[in-house]
Amino acid sequence: MNLPDMVNEFYRHFPESKKDGVMKFIFLPESKMIMVNDKIYNNKRKAHGVCIPNDKTITLNSTWWKRETNNWRKLKVVFHELGHCELGLDHPSNVFANEIMGYNINLVTDGSDWDYFVNKMKRKVK
Repeated sequence: MNLPDMVNEFYRHFPESKKDGVMKFIFLPESKMIMVNDKIYNNKRKAHGVCIPNDKTITLNSTWWKRETNNWRKLKVVFHELGHCELGLDHPSNVFANEIMGYNINLVTDGSDWDYFVNKMKRKVK
């Protein structure tokens, strides 16, 4: 699945979020990405993605994107960032929460639980 397909998948599940236009995505090398606290592994690392809502832009880490071979992890990051920008969702207070807005990049490594997690995300939308 490529990035446009991932974005279309998000808007298929959350069509109401498209009212202000579709987010634009840009890729930056890892060296240009911000540092984040990885609360799962308790270390600092470069972000996989960053939402900039005022610019309707999501920046993705091109180094990570090229290196990552699991499309479910990529899809999780795309949905996570669109969740921030389009749906106004925050990270859960429980660092170890198993949800798309959570910190765990390994939440979904195959499609078996994807619908469950998307439905869980839908319940959070106000």
